[in-house]
Amino acid sequence: MHPTLEKYRAAWEDRDPALLKTIFTPHAVYQFRPWEAARGLAEIEKYWLEKVVTQTDVCFEVTRELLVGNELWIEWTAHARLADRNTLRALWGTMILELANDNRISKLTEYYFKTEKPC
Repeated sequence: MHPTLEKYRAAWEDRDPALLKTIFTPHAVYQFRPWEAARGLAEIEKYWLEKVVTQTDVCFEVTRELLVGNELWIEWTAHARLADRNTLRALWGTMILELANDNRISKLTEYYFKTEKPC
């Protein structure tokens, strides 16, 4: 697995927004919906504090990975417990990561499907 993805996995599974500055450039764009993006590290941290840190028992797995120039294309799955809603969430998606020279993400675009069921 690419080192950037290892850091991303650790940040998500450990729910540690402090790691984001080691993963994203200061002016990175995190496009998590076609019509909605977090722009800059402060907005990305805010998004993670609202969405990611409320998840527990997170398991993130990269199932396919392709590096083309400075773009890293991945297919992934994840499972998490949403304590605030008492549900289990399963996700399947793809990400396109544009990497800076230091391998931090300058732009992340993701598309995913999700299902939820009560715990």
